[in-house]
Formats: sequence, structure tokens, C-alpha cells
Amino acid sequence: MCERFSGSLFGVQMSGTIKECRIYPTGIKRLSALASLSFVLGIAEPAFSKVKESCLLPPMELEAEAKAGFHQDMGDLIAAASPEQAELGQISADLQGALAHLRVDRVGYLLRADPERLAAPGDLRGFSWEKADEVQFSGSDPDYAALSEKVERLMIEIKDHPGWPALRTLVQDQLADTKEYKALLEDFLARLEALQSKIATCFEGP
Repeated sequence: MCERFSGSLFGVQMSGTIKECRIYPTGIKRLSALASLSFVLGIAEPAFSKVKESCLLPPMELEAEAKAGFHQDMGDLIAAASPEQAELGQISADLQGALAHLRVDRVGYLLRADPERLAAPGDLRGFSWEKADEVQFSGSDPDYAALSEKVERLMIEIKDHPGWPALRTLVQDQLADTKEYKALLEDFLARLEALQSKIATCFEGP
């Protein structure tokens, strides 16, 4: 089932049918015995993990592209409305896009290493990501390592940026009520709804 969307962008409340989410470490969970053995010895994972991977990842990749595209479009709107805020708007867009793709990569890793952590649609919104996961995945996948480093760099760059108050004011007071912003948001939420419906079917059994 798709969830009700409720959140904010630069302090502007948004609502719709899909809930935007990010993944943050939430606690420690050990690999299941079967997943651990398979991972260490190179034994093939259970068939259901392969089915879920082939089912889940394509729509999740499209979902990440939709999120990245929406935030890039927002960055373009910000730049057009206030050129002095263009740099910060682009940093924000780059960070949100990278986070979206990072989430997909981590889901793919867990489907191979510990699929039990992703047993239900809700697990996609709150799975734990531990230091051991990061070390193992970064060490085995240079592309993921580069993306993870990019996210860390952008988060440091954007943290406590002095331009944030002005940017929030710009979005809240000038952009939130424009037809351009509303059209972008409506299209974004519609695309997410369709993709989330496809993702949900991956948990409906064989």
C-alpha cells in the first residue's frame, strides 16, 4: 500500500499520496545465520532474494531518478528566481539526488547480504545501516564508495551554510505559490505514486 505523503521542502509543507523518505542508521541488527554463511562462503542466496532484487531495484532506480530530477528542477527554479542563491540550491539538489541513489544501492546490497532486513515494504523506509555494512560495501564496490564519499562531502558542505535562512525564505515566500512549483510537485508525486505501487507488488509473494 502507498503511504500518505507529508513533509516539507525548505520549510514549505507538502502533502500527497507518497511519503518521501531517507535512510539513516537506526540501530544494530546482526546478519541472519543463513545470510551470513552465504555472504562469507559465496553460497547463492535464497531464490526469493533474487526475485525481490529483480523486482525491486528497477522501480527503485526510477524512483531515485524522479527524486533527483525533482530536486534539480527545484534548483533551477531557485537559480532563476534568485541567482545569488543558485550555488546553494545546486548543492542541495546534488545532495538530494545522491541520497536517493545511495538508498537504492544500499537496498541492493541488503537484498544480497541480508534480505530478511527487507521483508516488508515498510522496511524500505527504515532499515538499519551499520558501520560494518558501510565498510563491507565500500570495500567491494568502488562506485558505491565514491557515491558515499560524495554524500558525506555534500552534507559537510551544506551543514550550517549561512545562506539557508535566505533560501528557505525564497522558497516559502516566492516559489511555493507559483504555478511552476505546483506543477513540478504534482508531477513528482504522481510519478512516485505509480512507482511505489510497483514496488509494493514485490512483497505480495510468489
